[in-house]
Amino acid sequence: NFQAMLGKTIGSIAFRAARLRNALFAFSVQEAALTVLYCATSPELSPTSTAPRGARDARIFVPVAAPVQARHAKASDAEFAKQLWSFSQGLIETALKSAASEAYAAKA
Repeated sequence: NFQAMLGKTIGSIAFRAARLRNALFAFSVQEAALTVLYCATSPELSPTSTAPRGARDARIFVPVAAPVQARHAKASDAEFAKQLWSFSQGLIETALKSAASEAYAAKA
């Protein structure tokens, strides 16, 4: 909340500026979702045998479903991809366990 961070007057101005920026330069939720849907469902993007389970190839996509050439060597490093996948999966599992524990505690 801009007003909570910057005060009523400056926060209001910052909020209006952010809305204008978004109207001019940002994608709508529907447009941005197209990239995720394309990557998840396109038969052209089949899983590779070297990628971790469920992972796609090492291409990067930006809205709207446009491939971008990776600029860093790690982007096509299969071992790093496996490590990142495992790390991310661990974070998600930890967050889900924590949320489940909190939900259980709230019911008790």
